[in-house]
Amino acid sequence: MSEQLQKEFLRQCFQTHCFQCAIKEETEDEVLDDEFHLRRVEHANHQTQHTYKLSYADEVGSSLDPDMEDLESESQSLPKREELTPKKHEIMELQAYTDECEQQAALADFEDILKGFWDNSDLNESEGDVMDIS
Repeated sequence: MSEQLQKEFLRQCFQTHCFQCAIKEETEDEVLDDEFHLRRVEHANHQTQHTYKLSYADEVGSSLDPDMEDLESESQSLPKREELTPKKHEIMELQAYTDECEQQAALADFEDILKGFWDNSDLNESEGDVMDIS
């Protein structure tokens, strides 16, 4: 009888071990299935984006260089712009203001000429010379 009890015990241990392996395998399948599903979704999104790019290029055309898609490297290859300090900014503003004042002073000399050129009396005299098409 002890031999039969031992067989029964070993059978139960084997059965428990098989159930544990089956449960572990199912969870691994779920993990793999989730990863497989994520990869399929990523691939589908990538295909959709690629299709959009192709249809845009077909409809609109593309005058851009394909290397321009990497804007980070493009921006690094451009020459650096000089940073303006507050003092330089103030000097530039004063220079722009000075230029504008000089331009206004130059235009002020011509104001009288323009007023004499566009005298309203010229318009009143020409009213009688209009062609009558009736």
